[in-house]
Amino acid sequence: MQVFNALGAIFDQLDEIVIAINNQEEVVYFNKSGRDFLGIRNDASTGTIYCVPEPVREKLMLHKEQIHNNGVEESHIVINGEYYFVKNKIIESQGGLIHVLILKNVSREKIAEANHRESESLFRAVFENAPGGIIMLNPNSKILAANKYFCNYVGYGIEDLLDVSYFSLISDNDKEPYKERIAALLSGASNLEHEKMIVHKNQTYISFLSTLSLIKDENGEPLYIIEQLTNITQRKSAEKALRASERKFNNFFHSTPVLHLVTSAKSNKILECNLTLLRVSDYSDKDLIGKYLCEIFEVNDRLTIEFALSEVSNSQDSREFEASL
Repeated sequence: MQVFNALGAIFDQLDEIVIAINNQEEVVYFNKSGRDFLGIRNDASTGTIYCVPEPVREKLMLHKEQIHNNGVEESHIVINGEYYFVKNKIIESQGGLIHVLILKNVSREKIAEANHRESESLFRAVFENAPGGIIMLNPNSKILAANKYFCNYVGYGIEDLLDVSYFSLISDNDKEPYKERIAALLSGASNLEHEKMIVHKNQTYISFLSTLSLIKDENGEPLYIIEQLTNITQRKSAEKALRASERKFNNFFHSTPVLHLVTSAKSNKILECNLTLLRVSDYSDKDLIGKYLCEIFEVNDRLTIEFALSEVSNSQDSREFEASL
């Protein structure tokens, strides 16, 4: 086999397995990688004809037959649990056709591919079924994907979102802070969390708690941005209502002509007092805050106050008593 004698030095440098098989299913050539693959002794001569060992023979012969019948020159086969990518070339010789098989072990690639598919499936499951909104953006903040929760939050279908500028959905007051956070993220900051408002399709505003994360490729270059959004509109509304209620209470607390004190239920120390009490008593709030309630009353009234406080703590009912400051 003059062609193999001429190319043998080149074939031996290859990581791929090179095997030549005649029509009698005999190995007429193998390179160094082929010797290991076939389990042939290191001192064996390539000038000698060898039978293809089992279970390799069955796979290789089946592959050779498929090539011969279908004219396919490339395919994948599994031998002893290992994945091989196979190229086949047919050479005519005086003794008949010679099938030259070039095999590359791609098991690692197959495992990596399977792991990648599993990772993609897991990511997709989390992406679609997360209890909050998730969007995928490119480094220029163009929407690449959005889950159903985000679509429901903003009133757009996914097809609409892919055509809409993400910045157009963000409230005017939050546009610049958002751009600054994206710039910080691309510069190395991680898991940035902030609050912002997004404009619904019906032009109402929705409050979100946003967390930004950057996904990089194998070279460390920005690949895409993941933004997780939790709808906090109800919480913000409740906080607003609470602030309004506190303002209303404070207005009443300080404007009423009745003297008011707020004390700790555990320690009976004064936490707050209204302006009416300060005007009547000539105390400042610094004089009163942190003192025990009994301390600001006349000595003769202190037992009465302590008893009243004890009854209130035990029964949580109101009690009336007379005492002098």
